Amino acid sequence: MTQASPPEESADLRIGSLLALSGLVRASDLQEALTIATQTQMPVGRVLVMSNRLSEEALRAVVEVQSLVKDRVLTREQALDCVEQARKNNKPLIDVLHEQGLHQPQRPTNRLGELLVDCGQISHDQLERALKMGGATGLPLGRVLVLFGLITEPLAARALQIQDEIRKGQCSRSEGLMTFRMDRMRMQGLKSKDKDKTYKIKLGELFVAAEVLSTSDVDAALEMAWANNKMLGEILTELDWISPEMLLGALKLQQKLWSGEIDLERAVNVVKDMYSTGVSFDLSWGRFGQTSDPLDKKLTLFEFLKVAGFMTRRRLTELIESCITNGDLLDRVMENSGISDYEDADLMRKAIKTAVTDSYLLRDILAESEIMELEVVQASESLVSLVQEGALPLERAIMAFTYCHDQRIPATEAIAQLGFPAK
Repeated sequence: MTQASPPEESADLRIGSLLALSGLVRASDLQEALTIATQTQMPVGRVLVMSNRLSEEALRAVVEVQSLVKDRVLTREQALDCVEQARKNNKPLIDVLHEQGLHQPQRPTNRLGELLVDCGQISHDQLERALKMGGATGLPLGRVLVLFGLITEPLAARALQIQDEIRKGQCSRSEGLMTFRMDRMRMQGLKSKDKDKTYKIKLGELFVAAEVLSTSDVDAALEMAWANNKMLGEILTELDWISPEMLLGALKLQQKLWSGEIDLERAVNVVKDMYSTGVSFDLSWGRFGQTSDPLDKKLTLFEFLKVAGFMTRRRLTELIESCITNGDLLDRVMENSGISDYEDADLMRKAIKTAVTDSYLLRDILAESEIMELEVVQASESLVSLVQEGALPLERAIMAFTYCHDQRIPATEAIAQLGFPAK
């Protein structure tokens, strides 16, 4: 591909950095949100909104500015200045951009949704629906599209990679779109072979599908293997293109594919994880290969709210204080723990922390303390039950919870609107 203009240093401004540098959130709040985001795989912006550290309007403004920086419409300094002006003057970001002559509505952007529409992967209507749900739930657009079944995990990852290459000037927009179309055809071809039970995917094809090797890499290695009377895997490890551990992992996945135990998409995700993180096959298999997590069947309401980003340390402190000031509620909590000493503050707090792990008691505490509205509490319980029954994946349940929380609607309605009917 021909090289476009060189990438700018400002094009890698992350949401967390933008929030901290612009003074929209405190460093301590951001650090806590980053920890929760890492544990829950939720966007840090959504965690900050759910913990009341950031408004929806401010988050949307920051995301908009970040996109403009990545598209090199704004420099890092201009982005920070725009956010600061919008915050200080309590103005919409679009007004600040207009005032400073930085708004360019006719200029095509390199946002993921626009790229996917332009290459024919999704329609404008599908993009609008996905953006709406992404805005309501806080999930990234790519993740929403995958959950809606509009794009596969490997193809979404490839689209993000091409988007990054375009933004860094490593290829032009038209070249990036053409590359995506070609890669889509290749992946769809492999997927059709995967559905054909008589077809046994080759090791090289698996590495190509996972973007560990290119087709030309595999072809060259195959020629060397034939010339030296060796197996492909031997050549790949001798060239140090893959590690021996990755080769063994890929061979295990190949057998699972041949036996029909897994599909190509899951095998690709495992290989990509091994390659990008360097972790063992067993760990990557646990992350991406298994169809369900046995821990989901034991999921409690407290654990669900914690991984969903709602039950932060601040909210847990609020629950404890609310219980202490509510006599009837405190009596039930103390009875549940078997502790009768109301004079010992430490024992009392320990009793409350123990009580919140009881789903039924936590439901009452949340409702009576008014930390969570009753309909949202009920929606949370319904979603936990669906996860425990294996009727709804945990990730989709978290997405539905966020939607329930924001829209104040029942779980069944949220699931239906998100297009995730329970099994």
